[in-house]
Amino acid sequence: MLEHRWLAEQLIHAGPDEEHALRTWERTGRILQRMELSTAQQFHASLAVTNYASGMGAEISQRQSEEEDADVEQMFREQLERWGHTSTEQFPFVHSVLGEFHRHDDRTEYIAGLELLLGGIERQTWG
Repeated sequence: MLEHRWLAEQLIHAGPDEEHALRTWERTGRILQRMELSTAQQFHASLAVTNYASGMGAEISQRQSEEEDADVEQMFREQLERWGHTSTEQFPFVHSVLGEFHRHDDRTEYIAGLELLLGGIERQTWG
């Protein structure tokens, strides 16, 4: 998805009967069929992976097209500043991760999220 940024946007807007959306779901499902998952687990996992991949891909694609506009970067900095001024008592987690945004990379975020999702699916095969 990261190399073909247009694909995620098309999958998001495609209906469930459109061939490319159906093929993407089918390919994901076939991989999951090789695992020791129940049919219900395969169903939920296939939707989670497909929706994550296309949703995050579309979000990253949109972000990158907007980044051509310098105002987006400024808006992002202002948002981080607003979060930094929130109550540390009410938002301890937010404050603990704010520094991560300075090292933020779309590709790394995408892969890390997918690895977390796939790791959870893999653990279901053990139990």
